[in-house]
Amino acid sequence: MVNGLMNRDITLRMTVAYVGTPFSGWQIQPNGDTVQERLETALARLLRRPTPVTGAGRTDAGVHARGQVAHFPAAGAADVGDLHRALNALLPKEIRVETLTRARPGFHARKDARGKYYRYLLLVARKASPFMAPFVGRLAGGSLDLARMGDAGRRLLGEHDFAAFCGAGSAVRTTRRRLTRLEIVRRGDTIIFDMEGDGFLRHQIRNMVGTLVEVGQGKRTPGSMAALLRTRDRRQAGATAPAAGLCLMKVHYRFHAEGGS
Repeated sequence: MVNGLMNRDITLRMTVAYVGTPFSGWQIQPNGDTVQERLETALARLLRRPTPVTGAGRTDAGVHARGQVAHFPAAGAADVGDLHRALNALLPKEIRVETLTRARPGFHARKDARGKYYRYLLLVARKASPFMAPFVGRLAGGSLDLARMGDAGRRLLGEHDFAAFCGAGSAVRTTRRRLTRLEIVRRGDTIIFDMEGDGFLRHQIRNMVGTLVEVGQGKRTPGSMAALLRTRDRRQAGATAPAAGLCLMKVHYRFHAEGGS
């Protein structure tokens, strides 16, 4: 247990980075090792009480994060700096708490989030470096027309019903989302997809990547995106890109969550 306990209730906000490869996603599951469970187990050991951790969003099995945001109650919590160091010492090497600070009163990592930024890396080389392999999706052979893909991506910008890109098993109230950014660039043998929006459906980004790849291969036209959206049918979209290439880069808020600002 960390010394220097404080008496009043506070909420602590953390930014978490993790390699998703060995985990069954963010959210605690009955059977499976998850990032949320690892954080809660470590905090319970340090604070000597159950400590629920609430994330800004759920990442699927194998998906990575550089900027996941979460909060937890810390009534009688230890000195924040000491707790931060102790927490990282207990976590596995695949998880690191990058920042740990006091949040503004009433801060909620999920409800206060106003948008998310994801990046998808697609490797188009025949062979992947062992250092890159866990962090990229793979496309075996063939060339892609990035101009066509970019044209198709621009047609997905704005607010739409993205049901055609929603994975099975989703229980959301609405499938309407606003996509504010979709940029595709190539660096060497890697194609980078940067996407930002007010929120994303289950598998939405990976399904969009798979569909845009088909556009780049000439299997679809950029102009077919509007008709695809109207179908609201997942079966009409492309294949789901592998989880390994996806990373949650940042969660956007309308305010600075730290320090009550």
